[in-house]
Amino acid sequence: MRYLFISYRWESDEHIAWVGAFAAGLRSRGYPVVLDRLFMEDATLPGSFEQLLNLFGHLSRATHFVPILTEAYSRRLIEGKRGSSESQERWEDGWVYDEWTIAVNASIAGQIELDGIWRSGEKLPRPFTSANVCDFRGDELECGGGPPNGTGGLTEA
Repeated sequence: MRYLFISYRWESDEHIAWVGAFAAGLRSRGYPVVLDRLFMEDATLPGSFEQLLNLFGHLSRATHFVPILTEAYSRRLIEGKRGSSESQERWEDGWVYDEWTIAVNASIAGQIELDGIWRSGEKLPRPFTSANVCDFRGDELECGGGPPNGTGGLTEA
């Protein structure tokens, strides 16, 4: 059974709402979806460390890593390699880089598939190509690996 882990950068309220709607659309089609907002506001988890462990536990069980690829997301991947001069910003925003690193390594080991959703920017971060990305940047939807269906190339649950 497919289990989708959606990774995205908290860029704006509009972007967060779009990601939430995208995840809800996948769920309505029967896909099990993990979205960090479900855990960030969970009152049963007392602190950031516990939330982080819970989120990464879901990532370790995911069959598909679905990053929402934007200019800011890609920039965070580049900055993550060098680190950030602002330690608080690194902690709050470093999860994108950490999720990415875990997923790419799991992909290399054959444990997870990478299926990107391209929302903005001119260049895809590696290892993404048109073959494993669904292009949501404009009015025309283009998905790699199959016909456009609004689900990032995934055609059945």
